[in-house]
Amino acid sequence: SHRYRVSVFGTLISIFIAVVLSFAGWAIYSSNSFTLADITVAEDGSSVTATNSQAVTLNSSWTKSFDTAIRRSLTLSSVTDGLVDRVAIGTVCTEGINGAITLLNSNGRPLWSYSVPDGECIYSGAEREAYNGFLVDRIYTSDLDQDGITELLVVFVHTHFFPCKLVVFSMSGDILAEYWHPGYIRTIDTGKVGKSEDVLVVVSASNNALKTDFWNPQTLFAFRGLDISGQAPPYTGTVGDSTTLAPGRELWTWVIVNVDPLSLRAKCTNFNITDVDGNGLNEIEAPLSDRRFYYFNEFGDVLDVQVGDSWERDFPNTAPPPLVELWKYFEGVKAARAAAEAEATDL
Repeated sequence: SHRYRVSVFGTLISIFIAVVLSFAGWAIYSSNSFTLADITVAEDGSSVTATNSQAVTLNSSWTKSFDTAIRRSLTLSSVTDGLVDRVAIGTVCTEGINGAITLLNSNGRPLWSYSVPDGECIYSGAEREAYNGFLVDRIYTSDLDQDGITELLVVFVHTHFFPCKLVVFSMSGDILAEYWHPGYIRTIDTGKVGKSEDVLVVVSASNNALKTDFWNPQTLFAFRGLDISGQAPPYTGTVGDSTTLAPGRELWTWVIVNVDPLSLRAKCTNFNITDVDGNGLNEIEAPLSDRRFYYFNEFGDVLDVQVGDSWERDFPNTAPPPLVELWKYFEGVKAARAAAEAEATDL
């Protein structure tokens, strides 16, 4: 009888210990396991809160705060076609604090952060001072080198002036590519076009270096994969090393010409990389805000131009003007400036 009681007691103790260990193991796993369901940015931009998609958990959400307000946020997968396991946060800049891109893991732990360093901007202001104070304006993702690992494409813009910088990061925070532009990059899309096996990076941007009296021309251009470097034409940057100031690696660059810039100035705010004509190969569709639609192949050749109903309303019986190659456009701008200066001198 005594041995029986000891045996039962020992069994109960073993069961109790097993239950405690199982619960402890589950608690440890639950506190460290987090599957991103959604993120919410506070109204004042001070913090981001992520929710866990796991129903039974001790860790239903996490919240992270930042030194300056959140401007952009994005959930993403660190590998191609994988689960969403990263959160990218882009912040604004304030007095003494630059905006930054920060990558968090699914548990909310910061993995790395980057800001454009003071003094790095290649465009100079009054008395050749480099513009300081950049914020995160756009965040995109793509596997540009097709190795199964996602890259982050981040556009930084100056808080007051025109320059912007495109930086491509690896998931570990390494800078893979950098590119300066004398204006504002509006949108980026990536994908395979035509028979090329490379991923193209297609960009629309305004270019202040081509500025007329009343309009910063809008441009369309493309890169091949990670072959992104230097600065955009017409190469007005003067601060930095030779690599930074080198001509950009664009495959082609078009300038959008407007029928009447005083009444309507067209912008391209998105691209569609898709098989438009059903031949099994992708084309680039560039819809403009004035309802023009341009179609390109991977070489930048214009395959087709179409217009929507609002174009007919705003510009009846008017054919859409052709796009102009950037350097040809720039020569025209220089000639117009020279003529204006000569006229002012004569007066």
